[in-house]
Amino acid sequence: MGGANIIYGLTANNNPTVQDPWNTTPAWAFPYVSSPFGAGLGPTPIIDGAFAQHVAGFGAYTFINDALYLEASMYGTLSANGQVHLGADPFSAPGLIDGGAPYWRVAFEPHWGNSWLEVGTFGMYARINPWASLPSAPGTGVPVTFTFGTFPQTDNYTDLGFDTQYQYQGDNFWVTLRGSYIHEFQQLNASFANGLSTNPSDVLNEARAYASLAYGNYNRIVLTGQYFTSWGTTDLLFEGGSPNTKGWIAEIAYIPFSMNQSPLWPWFNVRIGLQYTAYTEFNGTAVGASANNSLFLYLWAAM
Repeated sequence: MGGANIIYGLTANNNPTVQDPWNTTPAWAFPYVSSPFGAGLGPTPIIDGAFAQHVAGFGAYTFINDALYLEASMYGTLSANGQVHLGADPFSAPGLIDGGAPYWRVAFEPHWGNSWLEVGTFGMYARINPWASLPSAPGTGVPVTFTFGTFPQTDNYTDLGFDTQYQYQGDNFWVTLRGSYIHEFQQLNASFANGLSTNPSDVLNEARAYASLAYGNYNRIVLTGQYFTSWGTTDLLFEGGSPNTKGWIAEIAYIPFSMNQSPLWPWFNVRIGLQYTAYTEFNGTAVGASANNSLFLYLWAAM
């Protein structure tokens, strides 16, 4: 169009950022696999996984001259009963989206020689009606019910993220550097009015810095290091205290085959990894933070 090469299309998905072309936004960010028994990376903004499998989104995107990427989408919560029928627990989400939640994405990726650089921004605004009642816990003697009540007020979340990525391709190796930062402003109208938060408003920040070296063509060894941190307002009721958490992840992974070296490629791929997570601060204190350290060995088969 007008001499510019343009790719454009529509996207439908159930997790904001899962459609993104880069691995800097939450859905596909490192660590790609993590232990279900680990302590996690601290409190995260609502755009970082809170809506996964609980929403349906639809939008449009375009990629202009292999350099400028633009997207706008709108998300709404699947009905609570619909989530149950689809095998999702509606109560693992913070509540129901009031109306629609807009999502936006802008990224610029110039490339020269064997180098690629991406800088971008993304974000979301969501008005959430928190759950007013949850199903009773087993052993309480109260029958479990699935009446999905929410508070009439909303908690309003504004998430604004920035990301960057640099990649260099050598003759037999790849170097990747990534960074991301998300700032979330929480206007807790519903939670504060109903005794679920200490403060009428909070802020939460998340930052990630990542470096990776992948060596080899068809049989690759991947060395990765990441620094992670979350910090924000101390809220004894809403966050359970201080959200301040920071630490490191080190991982070595082996990809036994790629490209056409697997007899079932591209339908079957394997990644074997050993991952260590170390904490220097956990929930606002360095005392005992290292007790949450974990070592995780995994075999990831993707089909």
